[in-house]
Amino acid sequence: MKIRLGTRGSALALKQTELVMSHLQKAYQKKADQLSSDPSNTSISSNEPLELECVIIETKGDRDQTTPLSQIGGQGLFIKEIEQALLDKSIDLAVHSLKDMPAQLPQGLILSGTIKRENPFDYLITKEGASLENLPPKLIIGTGSPRRRVELKRLFSGLGIEVVFENIRGNIDTRLKKLDKNDENNQDDQDGIYENKLDGIVLAQAGIHRLDLKKEYPHLNFIPLDYKEMIPAPCQGILGLEIREEDETLFRLLASIQNHKATLQARLERAYLKGTQGSCHMAIGGYLDLSKDLNLTFYSLLGDEHGQTAHRETLNLGLIHDLDVVQNERQMKFLEDQLIHHGRHMAQKLTSKKTGFVALVGAGPGDAELITVKGMRYLSEADVIAYDYLSGKALLDLAPTYSEKIYVGKKAGDHTMTQENINALLIEKALLGLKVVRLKGGDPYVFGRGSEEALALKEAGVDYDVVPGITSAIGGLTYAGIPITHRGLSASFHVMTGHLSKSGAPMDYEALTKAGGTCVILMGIGQAGAIAEGFLNAGKPAKTPVAIIYHATTPQQATVSVRLDELSIAVDEHESRSGLIVIGEVAGFHHQLVNLEGKPLFGKKLLLTLPTPEVKNEVGSSDKDKMTNRAKLLQNLKDQGAEVVEMPMITHRILRPDFEYFTKDWFSGLGAIVFTSPFGVTCFFKALQAHNQDLRILAGPSIISIGTSTTKALKDHGIQPDYMPEQFTTKELLDLIHHKMDRQQLSQGICFYRSKLGNTEIIKALSEKTQVTDVHLYEVLPTKIKVDLQEQWYDGVVFTSRSAVEAFIATNNENYTQMSRSIPAYSIGPMTTEALKEYHWSLIHEATTHSYQGIYETIMEKISL
Repeated sequence: MKIRLGTRGSALALKQTELVMSHLQKAYQKKADQLSSDPSNTSISSNEPLELECVIIETKGDRDQTTPLSQIGGQGLFIKEIEQALLDKSIDLAVHSLKDMPAQLPQGLILSGTIKRENPFDYLITKEGASLENLPPKLIIGTGSPRRRVELKRLFSGLGIEVVFENIRGNIDTRLKKLDKNDENNQDDQDGIYENKLDGIVLAQAGIHRLDLKKEYPHLNFIPLDYKEMIPAPCQGILGLEIREEDETLFRLLASIQNHKATLQARLERAYLKGTQGSCHMAIGGYLDLSKDLNLTFYSLLGDEHGQTAHRETLNLGLIHDLDVVQNERQMKFLEDQLIHHGRHMAQKLTSKKTGFVALVGAGPGDAELITVKGMRYLSEADVIAYDYLSGKALLDLAPTYSEKIYVGKKAGDHTMTQENINALLIEKALLGLKVVRLKGGDPYVFGRGSEEALALKEAGVDYDVVPGITSAIGGLTYAGIPITHRGLSASFHVMTGHLSKSGAPMDYEALTKAGGTCVILMGIGQAGAIAEGFLNAGKPAKTPVAIIYHATTPQQATVSVRLDELSIAVDEHESRSGLIVIGEVAGFHHQLVNLEGKPLFGKKLLLTLPTPEVKNEVGSSDKDKMTNRAKLLQNLKDQGAEVVEMPMITHRILRPDFEYFTKDWFSGLGAIVFTSPFGVTCFFKALQAHNQDLRILAGPSIISIGTSTTKALKDHGIQPDYMPEQFTTKELLDLIHHKMDRQQLSQGICFYRSKLGNTEIIKALSEKTQVTDVHLYEVLPTKIKVDLQEQWYDGVVFTSRSAVEAFIATNNENYTQMSRSIPAYSIGPMTTEALKEYHWSLIHEATTHSYQGIYETIMEKISL
């Protein structure tokens, strides 16, 4: 008997065909042995040996290894030529990866049972980070799969990781090489396949295991993702054995090698695929899980082709009586019908999704905190943000990490995108079913062309909302200490754009002069001379107070007070700053009611090297009690007028300590536990929760807290520490333990829950008195975020840890070195100060109380002198 097996020529396809041939050989031999002992069995001739031939067939997908699958046909790309060979009878059996096969087969072809399924899940393969918790904050991931993009976007969003996707094609080994060798020094990149700088790729575990590739890339991290992190493609890890319907002999032989569990999963996962009527253009995931008692649970995913919208559901199918699908055909038909219906239900959820929505949101005049609560809500839900020059980067930092951010700004003489193109962009994104925010400086309807965008959306049938914003015509004046109206001086105000006088439709200066009140001209700096001349010619008094406000409501705000007849010479003809002009008696209030520019830290620029935020969207939170200490420091400095530049030097990676350090027996045998940082407290309670423990487990040992911030973090979790040394030094802690803890406690030992890079001197000193255990909850790593200091100068640099100091100095930047000689450093406590001294920082101000609040008070004291 001869069987010709058709397959692709890739290493994985050949390996899979080899597996099937091995199973067939064993099954055929078993049948032959049965025949020799039972002459009545005539299914296979005893005189006919089994001859297996592998026929390599090139498919369309093999010929084009660069174009994204969705652009050249998608599902079926690796199938059709092999199926045609089967129909032409040039092969007898086609071996496919079943996940590549469409739900509908050509007439005359069928699938037989299949061999044991390989692991169905995916690997996230990275160069950095051995686990999901240890990944860098920003990643470039190579994958062209909509399913993988949807699931990774959801997964990374929960981890606070920003991800960018790059399309990637090629077989498994090629993709691994693209990740492994995409560096500038690669000598093998003659075809340019390593041009993208990838941080990771996603591959099916099945292929990696079948080719035993992990041992060939020991320096890469293979992070397994199960259905909780990423639902696999239907039938991933299953081989599709396709034959002609008429070939009953081969069908019986294949039936003898089938794995009942894999065949069951294949049929039901393909039933779901059939119900969705989806293609590889869409994000489709489906996995049937079988418990030990044969309870069936189906995990499903369906998303659109753009990878922006997806639905996840779990369907409990109950118990199955027998894995043998032949013996249990009636129940199999019932289950298949259920999953076809479920697939249709998921498709209906996706297609019935309402057309997207656009919010035209006024961002205010510059200060990020001046956005409305409603505007912030829309921003926090946005899939896409189209922002302009005046809407402020700080607001973008508060948006979801997964949102697409598109700059469409327009400055005088520099239009990134025409208004018509902006309108088209908003409509296009909304019609994809996305939530879009058009973030506009000031108010959308005050010289912001928001009404043009609203009209375009209405005409296109797109649902929209308009959120008012504080216009600089009012907010900018307030920050400069200028009331736009004042009893007895100004009973009205008039807002206009300086572009009018330039466009050929000049202002009616006589009418404005006769009306009185306050005149505010936006975008009028370039027309200051013409504006002054117009008002003077209309009879407005030359001595009328005028204020020019540059960069209103920002740390760069500057207000110039002049008379009307001085306006033309007060503005440099080459002035590039954005600004507004206030004409009227109220402009004279600037010096009496000076606001932002009168704050104690206004004009001061501080560089903060604080760790990257552990809580997203914390700045601007309306609930002050829930703000982190880091956020409070930022807020306090900004409230006092300072310009704050963030350059996080370190970031935290959460570790997974052994379970034994979170058991009841462990805590009951300890004399004391020590917490050294607020983040350590956060990690500790996360670990407790992960091990299904609560506060009751801490009833035994004394609790020692280092620092007021750590104590506050403990209190926030319902723990009042027993002891707190005034300073975190070896001597302070030893004295506390010596005077406060009794011999019995000391004999039971002490456990530190803290950073991996914690002070080892304390551990050594304490070890002379008692047994000390050091449990590492997290590690501190340097970040890659740097600020260009070449053209910037600072009034102080803030450090809150030794690690931040070491990371700062390790940059070896000439500007950093110069800063250490001439700019004061603000230190949170003795250990940070010690590090600064080791690196010869000239001027150090240590916080009196070793906390973020203490740093703030020290800055206020020193800078205000």
